[in-house]
Amino acid sequence: MYQLLEVNVVLDRNPTGPFDDSSLGESGTRGNSPTTLGQFVRLGQLLSFALASGIVTTSAVFLFLILQREPDAEQPNWIFLAIGGGVFVASLVVSFLMRLMLKSNAASALRQTPEAEDVCGGGAAASQSARDAWENWDADEPLPRPLIGFLSATQTSRLIAQAVLEGAAMINLVFTMLDGNVIHFVFAAFCLVGVIAITPTTGKVRSEIRSALTVGGVSGEDRF
Repeated sequence: MYQLLEVNVVLDRNPTGPFDDSSLGESGTRGNSPTTLGQFVRLGQLLSFALASGIVTTSAVFLFLILQREPDAEQPNWIFLAIGGGVFVASLVVSFLMRLMLKSNAASALRQTPEAEDVCGGGAAASQSARDAWENWDADEPLPRPLIGFLSATQTSRLIAQAVLEGAAMINLVFTMLDGNVIHFVFAAFCLVGVIAITPTTGKVRSEIRSALTVGGVSGEDRF
């Protein structure tokens, strides 16, 4: 989990800000960072798969170990179950709020760039046409600089939310070895569903761009 966070931070690192043109080379690329919508989607899917596969693999190993243990005649320890449930609920709330906050900040920063102001300004017809062009940008064509910074920020917010859910899943899986209660696997399964649900697709990324270019920033249809 921490290694993945370090990879994403390195990809997005720019000491002068994510929307600064100086981060781009002469060829229009940002080092090894993605510069097209398709690259952002594929990188996000790869990171999501790595986090999800970690939960699945660990769950399978721990379940195998639990099944090999002798049945415990003692009463189950509900303390670990309560803690695991609390961690699960807290992870849902924290991941949702952090992702919402970071996406909102990224949308605000995007709308403040000169290019985005031109897209969102002017007449209604012209603005709508310009927004449509950004929202439906070819997945294999280099993105405008402001969109690269915006998608880098939303990618970071997505990875943080997924890492929080993965952490909650791992805590519950460890608790299964302490109290032998299989309910912890249910909590881990819901965390896995959350990680998969946040996995980016081309449609989701286009929706994030559309939401960011509206006056309200993050619309109700794209809060997670």
